[in-house]
Amino acid sequence: MEQMLNQLAKSLGLVAFTLDAQGKYHIRMDSESLFLYQSGSCLVIASFLNWYYQPGTLSGDLLKSLLRQVTSWSRLYPQGLALNHQGQLLLEARQVLTGLDLAWLEKTLTAHVGILEQLKLQLSEASKPHQWNQAIWR
Repeated sequence: MEQMLNQLAKSLGLVAFTLDAQGKYHIRMDSESLFLYQSGSCLVIASFLNWYYQPGTLSGDLLKSLLRQVTSWSRLYPQGLALNHQGQLLLEARQVLTGLDLAWLEKTLTAHVGILEQLKLQLSEASKPHQWNQAIWR
């Protein structure tokens, strides 16, 4: 896995990625933060969505809508919504390490960033306070 990530860094024109204290690689692509790490026999690509909304602003309807969208996109790209053990909402992609290649990794990272941008827009809009204008009737 480390060799593949070094190839990815080279193809992106970046310095080699290094592990942080938690055993994760942190990558910035198109101003988005992505974390890559091994979980069992899988490579996980994850992004925290809680950076894009205020706690307590997510309605059940919005979460259902986001889940529907990510599920429909997962037919083409292996993405999913997940909650970590701290209750934080994540966008995740997983691939078994034995089936991992550089082309899949690049394609998945690009899709991940695109999906993240779509979700970020919806989450930030939902967390904005509504500007209700009262109509005055005569």
